[in-house]
Amino acid sequence: MHATQQDGPYSENLTSNGATNNTGEDADTAKKHATSVVTVKFVDTYEFPVEGNLEDVNVLNEVRERVRQQWRAWLAVEDSKGKDWYLKQQKSEGITVSSLRISVLANSILLKRLIRKGIPPVLRPKVWLSVSGALKKRSTVPESYYADLTKAVEGKVTPATLQIDH
Repeated sequence: MHATQQDGPYSENLTSNGATNNTGEDADTAKKHATSVVTVKFVDTYEFPVEGNLEDVNVLNEVRERVRQQWRAWLAVEDSKGKDWYLKQQKSEGITVSSLRISVLANSILLKRLIRKGIPPVLRPKVWLSVSGALKKRSTVPESYYADLTKAVEGKVTPATLQIDH
């Protein structure tokens, strides 16, 4: 049995001729053992280079495929409802309400289902702002709020900076 690399770092495959090895293991058992022993370098979902075994590569490939499926599902919803549909104004009982309000979003069965199935990574910041109430909070404070906060802790050691920096 030997490891072969095909089509880049994400498609490590083990090949076997179906025979038993010198320890008496059948080909499938030997393949599983080799998968957990062989170390390869690859790039993870967030583009960090990492080392792992072939099983890790296979799991990562499965995750990537699920993310692609989630992205396709999200694009299908956007095709039917329009781009940024979850950010647009809605009319409800003659009153215009922002679709960013949690109470409105909470009643959106489709949005709940998409969140449970997984929001595509590229859209998570927008959706998080929408459903967390952060956008509403942002609208109630001055534009300089973030700059004021960072200036207030500049040069100081706080529990948050310790956690982030270490």
